Amino acid sequence: MKRLSAKLVVFFSIFIAILLLVVSGAVYQFTKTQIEKDVEVQSQSQVKELKETIHTYLDMYSRSLLTYSENDVIVNFVKQEGDQTNQEKNPYFTWNTVQKEFTQFKEKYPNLALEYIGTKNKGMYSVPKQEFGSNYDPTSRVWYKQAVESPEEVIYTDPYEDAATKKTVVTIAKAILDPDTKNVLGVIATDLDLDALKNIVGKAEVNHGGYAFLFDQNGTALVHPTEAGKNLMN
Repeated sequence: MKRLSAKLVVFFSIFIAILLLVVSGAVYQFTKTQIEKDVEVQSQSQVKELKETIHTYLDMYSRSLLTYSENDVIVNFVKQEGDQTNQEKNPYFTWNTVQKEFTQFKEKYPNLALEYIGTKNKGMYSVPKQEFGSNYDPTSRVWYKQAVESPEEVIYTDPYEDAATKKTVVTIAKAILDPDTKNVLGVIATDLDLDALKNIVGKAEVNHGGYAFLFDQNGTALVHPTEAGKNLMN
């Protein structure tokens, strides 16, 4: 009888131990799955919020550039570029007037590194003033070609390192159209310093020790704690 009792005790002890292991495993797996789901939901929410913030930030510049591309002073300045007779008839539509508009724009948006207009006649005008050289042809530049290919849209170039400041910038450009013929008269553009965008992404709070990062369309990390500037998609 005692031997039977002992065997039962051992049996039930083993049974209970196995049951506890199974229950513990099930609870662990459930908890792990639930945490993973929570992290995924939180991450998706944070990515969506960050995406909306970036979109709002960039859209502010897009809308401003679109408005300037249709600005009466800028359109007429480009239309009469090189026409001394028209310039004398309409002295208001000069580079000096446009320059004042650009200066006010830059004061409002200090992250703009450079504002400029390239014309179909290969004229080049910028704020701050820069020397482009007599052989400089704006119509051959990527930003000009992209804007001409999509004249109704504000375009963004791929990010690149500015030769003067060594900072990462992106050029935002929009074709200037003749309001009557819809022909391209030139392109208005601005170089946007991405430091502010980096700060927006860098300050994003990600739970569980994670971090936010930003890639361009080619896979180059624009914002990353350790791999910024490297192509991580190859």
